Amino acid sequence: MEAIYAEISAPLVKGLETQFALRSEQYSDFGNSTVPKIGVKYMPNEKVALRGTFAKGFRAPSLSQISDSAVQSFFAAVRDPLRCPTIVSTNVDCSFNLATIIRSNSELKPEKSDNYTLGIILAPVREASIAIDYWQIKRKDQIDRFSPTYLLARESQFPGAIVRDPNPVTWLPGVANSGPVLFVYRQFFNLASTEVSGVDVDASWRFNLGTAGRLTATFTGTYLSHYKYALATNDPIIDQAGTFGGPSDALPRFRGQAGLIWALGAWTANTRVNYTSGWYDGSRTPTGDACAAATNLLLDPDCKVKSWTTVDAGFSWSGLKNLSLGLQVRNVTDKAAPYEPLAAQTTQAGFNSAFHNALGRYFTVNASYRFR
Repeated sequence: MEAIYAEISAPLVKGLETQFALRSEQYSDFGNSTVPKIGVKYMPNEKVALRGTFAKGFRAPSLSQISDSAVQSFFAAVRDPLRCPTIVSTNVDCSFNLATIIRSNSELKPEKSDNYTLGIILAPVREASIAIDYWQIKRKDQIDRFSPTYLLARESQFPGAIVRDPNPVTWLPGVANSGPVLFVYRQFFNLASTEVSGVDVDASWRFNLGTAGRLTATFTGTYLSHYKYALATNDPIIDQAGTFGGPSDALPRFRGQAGLIWALGAWTANTRVNYTSGWYDGSRTPTGDACAAATNLLLDPDCKVKSWTTVDAGFSWSGLKNLSLGLQVRNVTDKAAPYEPLAAQTTQAGFNSAFHNALGRYFTVNASYRFR
């Protein structure tokens, strides 16, 4: 592969900054790719700034995705919809361990994307600032493989992908080729598309308390407005934001942090509230049945994994030259992570490790000394 990159910044008029970039790549397997990026920032005055970007993206398939190779993987608590159309606890086909073989595909095309951002930065007073950015990413021909659940639910559309026991003794009465699943082939394909959009917020406000020190309030958060995807070209477009069950598993709508930092002389104290919103546990997807399978009462009545709020607090002291001491307490209230049935079925952890943890309340002590 060979690549060349160029970038230029040009202040066209007063208060207006522009950026132009171009990247060109040449692949031995996929020919050439040239993707641009354009950025603009406009400041009509010192209190307001507007900014936006547009960029195209390109990703060639990896060697493991196109070479003659195969990788084995395993899944737990898989349901065979042919032999288990309704969930029955005594039916082994309603929850079994499954081996899958991931196959490469020499016919893969590269992924391409369009990326947009549009934002505003406000500084109404010297001590305060807030940045709000809207972003959108459209990706097409994305490279992935279907999940075993997806393939089992559409067995007739993927002949040869589901390998069953060929012994007629194991077949369902009157149903040919309906033996227990032995393994599933999962091949890489260029799937349809994904469109993701949301809003980022970053704000801070500083207060001078005179002899009582300084206080700084901060807030950061991300709101996921859409995660639209279609796994195959003929599949319906599904918005997975706030649900579990699509190509990216759980996607909570909002994650954010709000904090306070107080400083006086050698002392600094801080506190922070962390929040992750809940999500529907598969109830909004065509094949998502984790909620129906969960007979526990740890979910909200509307089949939603609960939100999680934790509080951190700590302080530091730097009263001696070059020496700093600190103490931090994470999850002060010892709030347990919310239960998620899908995670309990696959990892036995009972929570989603991408957004939660099982640490509970814990302490960290730090000390540092600068040698000069």
